[in-house]
Amino acid sequence: MNDRYGSRRTLLTAPPRLRHGWAINIAPASPAAGAGFAHSCPNDAWERVLALNYTLTTNAVVANRSVKVNWLDGDGLLAASALGPGPAVVASTVVTGSHWLGQVNGRANSGTSSAPIPDLIMRPGWSFQIAVAAMDPGDTLTGITFLLERYPANVASGAEEEEEYVMLREVWDSMTGRRALAY
Repeated sequence: MNDRYGSRRTLLTAPPRLRHGWAINIAPASPAAGAGFAHSCPNDAWERVLALNYTLTTNAVVANRSVKVNWLDGDGLLAASALGPGPAVVASTVVTGSHWLGQVNGRANSGTSSAPIPDLIMRPGWSFQIAVAAMDPGDTLTGITFLLERYPANVASGAEEEEEYVMLREVWDSMTGRRALAY
């Protein structure tokens, strides 16, 4: 729907005008060995990832692993991606990935790397995942924590603002006895 505010039914790259969001820190259980991690945006909220940390421990099987954090839209299509520790994580290695908004790339040989994440807000049905290429069944992702900025879906989609606008128009009409101009 396009109106005087522009389209409010598409992906946001900035917070909604109504700042009713809140920060929530999540520390989920570690996935099984050999598995990646995914977080889906719930149906009643829109979310933006502010920071993400995790540890990848590779086993002794010789292979070069690479880590990416991917954002997928509601159809499972890639919307954005951020590089993780690398460029290659070798066997028998422990590396920590640390991502946050506004971070400048900072790959290090000390076992920790940092990289920026895209500044986008996920709608219900969207998700982000930590994907490890060439992951062996003995490799593990642990210590996953992420900080989200969460917005109620009715505020982020503009529904609450639209209801407020309609109510104000009705008040204006009743006070003045005439119809408010539509935008």
